[in-house]
Amino acid sequence: AERLRRAIPMPVVLQDERLTSHAANELLAGRERDWRRRKQQLDAMAAAVILQDYLDGRESQHPVTGEDL
Repeated sequence: AERLRRAIPMPVVLQDERLTSHAANELLAGRERDWRRRKQQLDAMAAAVILQDYLDGRESQHPVTGEDL
């Protein structure tokens, strides 16, 4: 992460990704019964869970108000 911070002129934010595969699997289990198909979608869903967790964290730190729109 530190090498990346030095290499690019943008902020680098680390996001906890523990248990995201499990959460993604739980979300997919309700939609997709076939394990092979679910497994193919698992990484994309886990990435979506990580992104949503990040966005939810930013929103709680900086809530959007009507003035922001």
